[in-house]
Amino acid sequence: MRKAGRMNLQVMEEECLRIIENADARLEMNVTGKHYLLSSGAHSESFFNMARVFERYAWRNFFAQFLLRRMRAEGIDEHTNPDCRIDVLVGPATGAMPLLYSLQGLPELENTRVIYAERDKSGRFAFAKGFEVLDNERVFIVDDVGTTFKSLKAVKILLDKFNPVYVGFGVLIDRSSEGSTHALSKWLGEHPVISGMRIPLVKYDNEEECPHCKNRVELIRV
Repeated sequence: MRKAGRMNLQVMEEECLRIIENADARLEMNVTGKHYLLSSGAHSESFFNMARVFERYAWRNFFAQFLLRRMRAEGIDEHTNPDCRIDVLVGPATGAMPLLYSLQGLPELENTRVIYAERDKSGRFAFAKGFEVLDNERVFIVDDVGTTFKSLKAVKILLDKFNPVYVGFGVLIDRSSEGSTHALSKWLGEHPVISGMRIPLVKYDNEEECPHCKNRVELIRV
């Protein structure tokens, strides 16, 4: 694959899309003959299986560089703004975990800690393994793909009790219909939301609204 080097953001985004295709990570109903039940409960004609991308170190490292480059372009860069220092990278398991550790592996973020929230027996997110955030530590919340952003919201609710400073929030792929900043605005206030790339999703909130269920197209939980 091509090295990030001096690529601009547009070229990096094009390379990310090429990697997704090479990894067979983009599933489309018109190819597979199936539609998809997302973790949010919505039904969709397509799904990004980023675990296939994250199988390869070079690919997930490139995506981490891409998101970091996007963060810098949006002003999250402690070299130009000390208030943008990141102490802790946080995300939901399991989708965000490879990305969190790849971000931490970049020289600019090598001094950060990584923690993640896992679903407990009730299906709710919780911090296990003794994970915690110190008062006023600076956190950046990350996920791989965002559609409804329920996972990011759940992680933020968990973090609020630690009284952290929120540097921002980021997703590699923003699939929301209105854009992540709008979709998360009432939850995140003035904190910046960084989207690596926007690929809006056609989705149906439930089985009753889904025409593919009515047409008996096979539904796959993802």
